[in-house]
Amino acid sequence: MLGRQLMRMSAGYQPGDHLVVSRRVYTHHGIYAGDGWVVHKDFSPVRLESLQTFGAGAKIRVCQRQPGDFPASTILARAVSRLGEDRYDLLTDNCEHFVRWCRNGKAESPQIAAGLRALGVGLAARALMLHPAVALTAGLAAYMLLDERHGRKVRRGLACLGDAVTRNLPRLARI
Repeated sequence: MLGRQLMRMSAGYQPGDHLVVSRRVYTHHGIYAGDGWVVHKDFSPVRLESLQTFGAGAKIRVCQRQPGDFPASTILARAVSRLGEDRYDLLTDNCEHFVRWCRNGKAESPQIAAGLRALGVGLAARALMLHPAVALTAGLAAYMLLDERHGRKVRRGLACLGDAVTRNLPRLARI
Protein backbone atom coordinates (compact mmCIF):
# COMPACT_ATOMS: atom_id res chain seq x y z
CA MET A 1 0.00 0.00 0.00
CA LEU A 2 2.70 2.53 1.02
CA GLY A 3 4.73 1.61 -2.09
CA ARG A 4 1.75 2.40 -4.36
CA GLN A 5 1.16 5.68 -2.51
CA LEU A 6 4.79 6.74 -3.03
CA MET A 7 4.61 5.79 -6.71
CA ARG A 8 1.53 8.01 -7.15
CA MET A 9 3.15 10.86 -5.21
CA SER A 10 6.38 10.71 -7.23
CA ALA A 11 4.76 10.33 -10.66
CA GLY A 12 5.44 13.92 -11.76
CA TYR A 13 8.92 14.39 -10.29
CA GLN A 14 12.26 13.87 -12.00
CA PRO A 15 15.57 13.17 -10.20
CA GLY A 16 17.28 16.50 -9.55
CA ASP A 17 14.01 18.47 -9.22
CA HIS A 18 13.91 21.23 -6.60
CA LEU A 19 10.94 20.39 -4.36
CA VAL A 20 9.25 22.89 -2.05
CA VAL A 21 6.66 22.34 0.65
CA SER A 22 4.95 24.97 2.81
CA ARG A 23 5.49 24.77 6.55
CA ARG A 24 3.04 27.60 7.36
CA VAL A 25 5.47 30.46 8.08
CA TYR A 26 8.32 29.25 5.87
CA THR A 27 8.95 26.93 2.95
CA HIS A 28 11.07 23.78 3.16
CA HIS A 29 13.29 22.74 0.21
CA GLY A 30 14.76 19.46 -0.99
CA ILE A 31 16.14 17.68 -4.07
CA TYR A 32 14.16 14.78 -5.53
CA ALA A 33 16.43 11.70 -5.70
CA GLY A 34 14.03 9.37 -7.54
CA ASP A 35 11.92 6.37 -6.53
CA GLY A 36 9.99 8.41 -3.95
CA TRP A 37 13.04 9.78 -2.05
CA VAL A 38 14.21 13.33 -1.27
CA VAL A 39 17.61 14.65 -0.14
CA HIS A 40 17.14 17.57 2.26
CA LYS A 41 18.39 19.22 5.41
CA ASP A 42 16.67 20.89 8.30
CA PHE A 43 17.84 21.08 11.89
CA SER A 44 19.52 17.68 11.57
CA PRO A 45 22.12 16.28 9.13
CA VAL A 46 21.52 16.21 5.35
CA ARG A 47 19.56 13.02 4.80
CA LEU A 48 17.49 10.93 2.42
CA GLU A 49 13.81 10.63 3.36
CA SER A 50 10.62 9.50 1.68
CA LEU A 51 8.43 12.01 -0.16
CA GLN A 52 5.74 11.28 2.39
CA THR A 53 7.99 12.27 5.31
CA PHE A 54 9.38 15.30 3.46
CA GLY A 55 5.90 16.56 2.53
CA ALA A 56 4.41 15.90 5.99
CA GLY A 57 0.92 15.92 4.45
CA ALA A 58 1.32 19.26 2.64
CA LYS A 59 1.27 19.81 -1.12
CA ILE A 60 4.72 19.44 -2.69
CA ARG A 61 5.54 21.63 -5.67
CA VAL A 62 8.46 21.74 -8.09
CA CYS A 63 10.49 24.92 -8.61
CA GLN A 64 11.11 25.53 -12.30
CA ARG A 65 14.65 25.21 -13.56
CA GLN A 66 16.43 28.53 -14.06
CA PRO A 67 19.13 29.64 -16.49
CA GLY A 68 22.46 28.80 -14.87
CA ASP A 69 21.20 25.63 -13.18
CA PHE A 70 23.42 22.57 -13.47
CA PRO A 71 22.11 19.48 -15.31
CA ALA A 72 19.79 17.31 -13.18
CA SER A 73 22.44 14.60 -12.73
CA THR A 74 24.92 17.16 -11.36
CA ILE A 75 22.28 18.64 -9.02
CA LEU A 76 21.54 15.20 -7.62
CA ALA A 77 25.25 14.29 -7.33
CA ARG A 78 25.93 17.52 -5.41
CA ALA A 79 23.01 16.78 -3.04
CA VAL A 80 24.15 13.19 -2.42
CA SER A 81 27.74 14.37 -1.84
CA ARG A 82 26.56 16.21 1.29
CA LEU A 83 24.57 13.34 2.85
CA GLY A 84 25.38 13.14 6.56
CA GLU A 85 26.76 16.69 6.71
CA ASP A 86 25.76 18.10 10.08
CA ARG A 87 26.00 21.88 9.63
CA TYR A 88 22.92 24.07 9.95
CA ASP A 89 22.60 27.81 10.30
CA LEU A 90 19.24 29.46 9.75
CA LEU A 91 20.77 32.59 8.22
CA THR A 92 23.65 31.14 6.16
CA ASP A 93 23.19 27.39 5.67
CA ASN A 94 19.56 26.27 5.74
CA CYS A 95 17.55 23.98 3.44
CA GLU A 96 17.12 26.67 0.75
CA HIS A 97 20.83 27.54 0.77
CA PHE A 98 21.57 23.82 0.40
CA VAL A 99 19.19 23.29 -2.55
CA ARG A 100 20.29 26.42 -4.40
CA TRP A 101 23.93 25.39 -3.94
CA CYS A 102 23.04 22.01 -5.44
CA ARG A 103 21.24 23.72 -8.35
CA ASN A 104 23.71 26.43 -9.35
CA GLY A 105 26.59 26.61 -6.89
CA LYS A 106 25.24 29.73 -5.14
CA ALA A 107 24.15 29.16 -1.54
CA GLU A 108 21.38 31.78 -1.36
CA SER A 109 18.03 32.09 0.40
CA PRO A 110 15.67 34.78 -0.95
CA GLN A 111 13.27 33.77 1.83
CA ILE A 112 15.83 34.73 4.52
CA ALA A 113 16.96 37.85 2.62
CA ALA A 114 13.35 39.12 2.44
CA GLY A 115 12.82 38.36 6.12
CA LEU A 116 15.97 40.25 7.15
CA ARG A 117 15.04 43.28 5.04
CA ALA A 118 11.55 43.24 6.59
CA LEU A 119 13.08 43.03 10.05
CA GLY A 120 15.20 46.06 9.18
CA VAL A 121 12.12 48.02 8.13
CA GLY A 122 10.33 47.10 11.36
CA LEU A 123 13.33 48.05 13.50
CA ALA A 124 13.75 51.34 11.62
CA ALA A 125 10.07 52.14 12.19
CA ARG A 126 10.46 51.36 15.88
CA ALA A 127 13.64 53.47 16.07
CA LEU A 128 11.63 56.39 14.73
CA MET A 129 9.56 56.04 17.92
CA LEU A 130 6.53 54.75 16.09
CA HIS A 131 4.06 52.69 18.05
CA PRO A 132 5.13 48.99 18.24
CA ALA A 133 1.99 47.98 16.31
CA VAL A 134 2.96 50.36 13.49
CA ALA A 135 6.52 48.99 13.47
CA LEU A 136 5.21 45.41 13.33
CA THR A 137 2.81 46.29 10.51
CA ALA A 138 5.63 48.00 8.58
CA GLY A 139 7.84 44.92 8.98
CA LEU A 140 5.11 42.52 7.86
CA ALA A 141 4.21 44.73 4.90
CA ALA A 142 7.87 44.87 3.88
CA TYR A 143 8.10 41.07 4.07
CA MET A 144 5.05 40.70 1.85
CA LEU A 145 6.53 43.16 -0.65
CA LEU A 146 9.99 41.61 -0.63
CA ASP A 147 9.09 37.91 -0.49
CA GLU A 148 9.22 36.35 -3.95
CA ARG A 149 6.01 34.35 -3.44
CA HIS A 150 3.79 37.31 -2.52
CA GLY A 151 5.75 40.28 -3.83
CA ARG A 152 4.56 40.25 -7.45
CA LYS A 153 0.88 40.25 -6.45
CA VAL A 154 1.31 42.95 -3.82
CA ARG A 155 3.43 45.16 -6.10
CA ARG A 156 0.88 44.74 -8.91
CA GLY A 157 -1.92 45.73 -6.52
CA LEU A 158 0.02 48.76 -5.31
CA ALA A 159 0.74 49.79 -8.92
CA CYS A 160 -3.00 49.64 -9.71
CA LEU A 161 -3.75 51.66 -6.57
CA GLY A 162 -1.10 54.21 -7.54
CA ASP A 163 -2.58 54.51 -11.04
CA ALA A 164 -6.05 55.06 -9.59
CA VAL A 165 -4.78 57.76 -7.22
CA THR A 166 -2.86 59.48 -10.04
CA ARG A 167 -5.93 59.47 -12.32
CA ASN A 168 -8.10 60.93 -9.54
CA LEU A 169 -5.55 63.42 -8.17
CA PRO A 170 -7.18 66.52 -9.75
CA ARG A 171 -10.53 65.55 -8.25
CA LEU A 172 -8.94 64.77 -4.85
CA ALA A 173 -7.20 68.17 -4.83
CA ARG A 174 -10.57 69.94 -5.06
CA ILE A 175 -11.90 68.23 -1.94
